[in-house]
Amino acid sequence: KHFELIRKLTEQNRIEWELLDGDSGNYSELLIASHDVPGVFARICGALASKEINILSADVHSTTDGYAIDLLRVTDTGYKRLPAGFRLDRLKRILNDALISGADIDELVAKSRKRAAPLNHLKLHRPTRVDIDAEASDTDTVIDIFALDRTGLLYDIAKTLYERNLTINLAKISTASYQVVDSLYVTDT
Repeated sequence: KHFELIRKLTEQNRIEWELLDGDSGNYSELLIASHDVPGVFARICGALASKEINILSADVHSTTDGYAIDLLRVTDTGYKRLPAGFRLDRLKRILNDALISGADIDELVAKSRKRAAPLNHLKLHRPTRVDIDAEASDTDTVIDIFALDRTGLLYDIAKTLYERNLTINLAKISTASYQVVDSLYVTDT
């Protein structure tokens, strides 16, 4: 499926995705292929967060020939699979335009956060923990993040890494009982 998506990419079409029902559980799967450019993962996460789509887990990979291929398991804010017939076409166009122009999608995320602000006070506070290991991999630094889940958290993490000139080469993202464990393999740009 990822290979088929890559074949649809052009200079004017920088991202392709397909939304599928997950094999089991209350989640949907989003298969994504894009040109691998700095910040692409942050923009994808921000675009999804702006539509209040929660990323439960993600397998993120960069290919040696310049593509990013991702598999995201996503839900709505109630941790249920996205409704049948849910369309992401308009969001994909907005994201494609941002990838072409190099623009951030901060404005979309900011609007979404304003709508969600009244619910944020209901969350329990647990301390976030970040472990950094430069020895775990021969080529990458491994950053493990343990935090309370919220819509847009992965966007904030990916954008922060991008702003610090770090490239995510591999990511394993998982959520269990509102707690996220994100393992990111990064190098500097």
